[in-house]
Amino acid sequence: MYSARSSSSSISFLLNHGVRVLVFVGDVDYLCNWYGNNALFNALPWYYTDKYRERSLEPWIINNREVGQIKSWGPLTFIRVYQAGHVVPYYQPLPSLAMFQAWISNMTLNPLSA
Repeated sequence: MYSARSSSSSISFLLNHGVRVLVFVGDVDYLCNWYGNNALFNALPWYYTDKYRERSLEPWIINNREVGQIKSWGPLTFIRVYQAGHVVPYYQPLPSLAMFQAWISNMTLNPLSA
């Protein structure tokens, strides 16, 4: 039987040790909604909670089109992807590809040009 468990303490541990964490959520995902994810990461206890919380979601632009919002501080990056459900790459393949390519290339996911 499956039992859901929080991974918050593991994510805090990773962030406190400088491991980059990418969180991306579709804005029409009703299973893991972006409001709840945003609230969770704003409250997540780690060294830079206050600095991260002070940041605002900013437009995430790809090919001169706003495809979402992004918020980042240190190793934590949160992306809200517009018009995407639970499986973001299925609904938004091009922004997802740009996001993954930048992330695995260790490039910054800039709020104004990804």
